[in-house]
Amino acid sequence: MPKVKKYPYRENCFDILSNIRNMPVFQIKKILKLKKIVSRFKKMPLDKVIDTIIYKIGYINYLEKLCKKNNIDIAECENILQEFKMCFEKFNDISEFLEYVKKFSNSIKESIHFDNAVILSSIHGVKGMEFDNVFIINCNEEIIPHVNSIPKSLEEERRLFYVAITRAIDNLYIYSVENICGKPKEASRFLDELFPNK
Repeated sequence: MPKVKKYPYRENCFDILSNIRNMPVFQIKKILKLKKIVSRFKKMPLDKVIDTIIYKIGYINYLEKLCKKNNIDIAECENILQEFKMCFEKFNDISEFLEYVKKFSNSIKESIHFDNAVILSSIHGVKGMEFDNVFIINCNEEIIPHVNSIPKSLEEERRLFYVAITRAIDNLYIYSVENICGKPKEASRFLDELFPNK
């Protein structure tokens, strides 16, 4: 909210919002309720914090409305949430996680100043671009092609894969994994199409 971003003093965002002039009483009550929930996060296990944000605060409801509005399969968002939750397993609490995010953000900002660096991107993000060396990772079934595109949008997934491999000027490296999070994964069918005799 612009009022919070432009507020000249360092204050709790919930206090700023609840003190906005002409703010309806029912909204103030919701803001203070949210403040109470968030204030407990430091004392909660990280997995409980995530579940609270997704279900108790209602983030999942927001995602469902957003997906419906943009004609997106909610399963895609649920898969991302699941991966997000697995990322938290190595952290003990939210403070430890936020400290990691801070350090990681700083390292990204510092890496911008390097001329000779690795560019990380989605396949969608490199259309029209070319690189001396291209590495495609996780070239496995249900990733490339994506699980939600099998079989109805398989041809579009194949086209995107073609876009990815044609970004390479000199060297192309394609990697698949045997398992993800302990679950066995098959190599992408597109690899069989590229190398039919192997």
